Amino acid sequence: TICFVEVKLRSGSFAGLPREAVDRAKQRRISRTAQYYCLTHGYGETTPCRFDVAAVLGTDGEVRLVKHAFEFQG
Repeated sequence: TICFVEVKLRSGSFAGLPREAVDRAKQRRISRTAQYYCLTHGYGETTPCRFDVAAVLGTDGEVRLVKHAFEFQG
């Protein structure tokens, strides 16, 4: 499984939670980039992929990993 991770940082919650920044449009861009990566690096269409989001909130640097944050957006 190839894991693609989008890392989002927010210094505070006033701008929203980091996970919320990965909207449908961003998911489509990430999916297209992942598809291009797989095609240009010799991975077939049957290679399993996973899309995660690493959310960092605040100055303490705590990271919350959301596995399977979204499905491929073709």
